[in-house]
Amino acid sequence: MKEIRLSQWAADHGYSYRGALSRFHLGRIPNSYQDEATGSIFVREVDDVTKPTNRAVLYARVSTRSQKSHLESQMDRMRVFAKDAGLNVVAEKMEIASGVNDKRRVLTSIMMDVDGWDVLVVEYPDRLSRFGRRWFENWAKSTGRKIEYVTTAEEDSYESISNDIIAIMTSYAAVIYGKRGAKNKALKCAQRLVNEDMEVSEDGSEKYLR
Repeated sequence: MKEIRLSQWAADHGYSYRGALSRFHLGRIPNSYQDEATGSIFVREVDDVTKPTNRAVLYARVSTRSQKSHLESQMDRMRVFAKDAGLNVVAEKMEIASGVNDKRRVLTSIMMDVDGWDVLVVEYPDRLSRFGRRWFENWAKSTGRKIEYVTTAEEDSYESISNDIIAIMTSYAAVIYGKRGAKNKALKCAQRLVNEDMEVSEDGSEKYLR
């Protein structure tokens, strides 16, 4: 058992000092106390050697509801990977969202749970994010955790990439044309790009001709 200042606890667990102070006042930091004489806040922590390091969260993602059946397939492969790696699976999370969507609720909740896991397991790198994966990996490393991929090969299915392209186009179209017309503008652009392989209807559904 060792005592550290709240500022050090915050740095070790990925919080700002203000965020850690808020958790202290809410009683959410076990074994913490405030010295009456100095006003300093301390946290009594168990030595690192006794802390678990193999708690794993499995994260599966697909871009559209038409791919929903692939979620369980991803999860099955990650379960095997985790078992072979000797990981203790503490949670299994699934999400339907574009790989370029930066407002994914499930992934955000995983990232915010800074004390709940040590390893994030994802089947393919692009299941985590289509862009900016290094930011996720470096952030995890800086907080004493890591991200593991079942395979480093990209899935890059035709349908998945096409939907991500539409998501990017919609984002930029919203800036240029406004949110109301963004989706239709993006769909028309996507239609031109993949016209020989895909039909895009006005409601956003796609029919692949391959």
